[in-house]
Amino acid sequence: MKAMVILGYSSTQQNGLAQLQKTFFESLTESEQNTLTTQIQTLETGDANKVKSK
Repeated sequence: MKAMVILGYSSTQQNGLAQLQKTFFESLTESEQNTLTTQIQTLETGDANKVKSK
């Protein structure tokens, strides 16, 4: 990420990571995108439930 910022490909490391995530996601088939989105939502729901139970 730091190299991306130094070389001017990204304004921040956080932005660079977001760019890489977007590029990766767009390279997937529609089916793979749906599967990944569902998995992310499932994991985020699990994390939210863990926080609520504490």
